[in-house]
Amino acid sequence: MGLFTQSIKVGLSSKDVLVEKTEIKLKKSDIDLYVKSGSVAFVGGMKYQGSPNAYHLDADMLGGNRKDVVDCYLYPDKMFNTILIKFFAGQHTCALSYLPAAKLKFAVVGSIEVMVTDYELLIEAFDKTLTKADLQAEINTKYRQMLGDEISDAIKKIITPETTENDLHAKLGEVAKDVFKGSRKTLGVLSKIGLTLQPNSIAMHVNTVDETDETITKVLDIINKYAIDDLEGQKDEKEYARRQAEQDKALQHELDLARINRSQFEEKVVDTTLTTNGNAKAPINITDKYCPNCGAKLPKSAAFCSVCGTKQ
Repeated sequence: MGLFTQSIKVGLSSKDVLVEKTEIKLKKSDIDLYVKSGSVAFVGGMKYQGSPNAYHLDADMLGGNRKDVVDCYLYPDKMFNTILIKFFAGQHTCALSYLPAAKLKFAVVGSIEVMVTDYELLIEAFDKTLTKADLQAEINTKYRQMLGDEISDAIKKIITPETTENDLHAKLGEVAKDVFKGSRKTLGVLSKIGLTLQPNSIAMHVNTVDETDETITKVLDIINKYAIDDLEGQKDEKEYARRQAEQDKALQHELDLARINRSQFEEKVVDTTLTTNGNAKAPINITDKYCPNCGAKLPKSAAFCSVCGTKQ
């Protein structure tokens, strides 16, 4: 460094700073500018990359003269600074998947990364020291609702009376494509200040709102009640069927016994004569009385069968 050369060292003070505005007091005409590695200095309309070597400059190359004070803006030496922005894309009426006849409100929320693509435009737009938190707050205040409204409008185009909340969730990818297709207001406004939205980073979800939560709880309670009642009904039907089967089995057993008795009776009376010496026939007197219906043996004086109740 010569006697008439001013040495100036600049660099970002924190990794959380996107743009750092500082002042350089020019004391001499000849300047040796040192820019810290990882930083870029934007001063006098020119940018100087971080380097271990000095930039040998005249004062007027920094936008001033000796004894002037010039603004110097510092920003990171990288193009992939991103900020996550959360947005609200409105409430939408959908059919309830549990009960399609019910129309309820669901909220769509999401997040997306905003990338800094042009620091010089960012400097021009804000002209101050800007941290990631500052930029996030600025976007939330001025641009988040604009983005949410555009996404909400795109959602409205795909909803029909039959669309359920599950259908809506499945179509959110289609909505995202529509938002980033063609000329969109939010994209255009952000690009003017050196920012762009990252389509691949977008994530959206369908959430319930308070009143919908209450309705879904009631619907699920009713569905569960019917399921339990149906289960109990199935248990009753099974018990009834079991008892009926037992009764049918017992009745069949009685009928089988009666059929056996009747068969035995018919065998006894099928031939009332015997052959004597191969020629003469001798009548056989049947002294026992049997029920003609079930074949049960009865007293001679019985007017009704004691087994099946048939009149004799």
